[in-house]
Amino acid sequence: MMINTSPWDEINIPKKDFNVRQISEKTIVPCYWARDSKGNCLFIIELKGDHTLQFRKDFIKVNGIVCSGIVNLAT
Repeated sequence: MMINTSPWDEINIPKKDFNVRQISEKTIVPCYWARDSKGNCLFIIELKGDHTLQFRKDFIKVNGIVCSGIVNLAT
């Protein structure tokens, strides 16, 4: 029997903002699993610089994933 678990199972739901867990320190681009105050599971990719224009130009709609905006983890 296989037990279904996810990396989000170990992340506490915060009262505000979100809690993150870095996937691995050995990745080229920092990636995180996270939970927000509503209990939603998030996948965060941390990019250096301002990628707003490129993001809007090459926007692709993906069913099943909600993109809620760009978050600056450095602040």
